[in-house]
Amino acid sequence: MPFVNRLNTGIGPAFFAVLLAILAFGARPADAASCESLVSVSLANATITLAQSVAAGAFTPPTTGQPATAQFGHLPAFCRVTATLAPSSDSDIRIEVWMPASGWNGKLQAVGNGGWAGVISYPALAAGVAGGYAAASTDTGHRGNTVTFAVGHPEQVVDMAYRAVHEMTVQAKAIINAYYGGAPKLSFWNGCSTGGRQGITEAAKYPGDFDAIVAGASAINWMHLHAARMALNAFVNRSEDGYIPPAKYPIIHDAVLQACDALDGVKDGIIENPARVPLRSQGARLQGHGWARMPDVGAGGDGSRALRPGQESANRCGRAACFAAAGIGAGLGDAGGP
Repeated sequence: MPFVNRLNTGIGPAFFAVLLAILAFGARPADAASCESLVSVSLANATITLAQSVAAGAFTPPTTGQPATAQFGHLPAFCRVTATLAPSSDSDIRIEVWMPASGWNGKLQAVGNGGWAGVISYPALAAGVAGGYAAASTDTGHRGNTVTFAVGHPEQVVDMAYRAVHEMTVQAKAIINAYYGGAPKLSFWNGCSTGGRQGITEAAKYPGDFDAIVAGASAINWMHLHAARMALNAFVNRSEDGYIPPAKYPIIHDAVLQACDALDGVKDGIIENPARVPLRSQGARLQGHGWARMPDVGAGGDGSRALRPGQESANRCGRAACFAAAGIGAGLGDAGGP
């Protein structure tokens, strides 16, 4: 038989090996747990609060302020597990672990937060699952992207600083192992800004948690960043005259583009190379017209299309801080320059 002849030449076994590998890729073993049964999995200092199979395209974020649902509408079917972790008596760390119902690539992708965290990173979880990963995210132990949680709760500060990410990673691996009947063959971190800081902190404190770390735009100089932000906020809000209402942000935005857009060689509404923006040597004020002063087309005051003197000074301070952070201009000390 032709089929037997191919086996005799050695082509058949090779063909079957490749075929079996393809069929087995991402397959769950027979002893793997069902999604809903994961609610009974016992974890140290943790409680699973939800284990739910989510049909393809059926997920809706449970919190407000999330991006448009088009991204979630294209998700494959997955198992969604939520849990609360309590490594200390004052800890209240929420995590979510999403696992593809089929086609798992055998890897864990843990995703980071932004700012003061306080939310589950649903879009990043969705991107991970769409790529075939089991994905995990945490709110780092508090609700809301502010620092109000920290007052009187030193253990929650520790959670936000580093402990929540580590605890999430340990428990996510246990949940993945229970669902698929095997641990991830590779675990990596993917985060930017606060997520970058979280990744670098993980590498320093818990090097065994991840095989690889993507730490983009890391906010690792945490105290310096917040001290600078506080100084800037104190300066621009030192008087009512210096406060720039959000309604006037477009004035600054339009003036910046008018003065600087073409400096990179293309007038396209984007400043591609801020290093080419000309600055006066004694301060961070842009040379030329159009940066802050615009024709007055209103009735004056906050209805004006121009910045008042106090607002222009505050705007100049803001530019100084931004350019200093980029390493291309003066800092707050030059904010009062001409």
